[in-house]
Amino acid sequence: TFVHSIVSERVQELFVKLRSLTRIRKTLVDLRSLQNVNVDGIYQSFLGQLLGQIFDESNELKDLDYRANFNLGSVFSRFGFGQKVKRPRPNRNQLMIVFVIGGIRCSEIQLIRELESKYSAQILIGSTDISCSDRLLQRFLAHDS
Repeated sequence: TFVHSIVSERVQELFVKLRSLTRIRKTLVDLRSLQNVNVDGIYQSFLGQLLGQIFDESNELKDLDYRANFNLGSVFSRFGFGQKVKRPRPNRNQLMIVFVIGGIRCSEIQLIRELESKYSAQILIGSTDISCSDRLLQRFLAHDS
């Protein structure tokens, strides 16, 4: 039937989107798993995992890419000449900006506020939307035109 074919098409599109997210996530080193549970046995979102690593000084931040300003010294250091520059940590800046494309959940905003308090950090939060389960499902099921 017509309705069955539309539903089938939408489910197929949903799985295409989920597979693309899986491919992207597989390129990461430490943030690869979706099944990340914190010490209390509570699921931790990708943003929560990322911020946890940023504020954990023992973590190497393998999944964050650092692009130094281009200069001749940086070219030489990549080929083993000159001094190597240590990758800066985002949490050592006076202000950290966190911008989430696609929507941030209220629980993630609360997590950021708790990190600000715990580490005496100043974090500016931005997002394209405040996300909730209804909107998330609508986004995934929306037909791309």
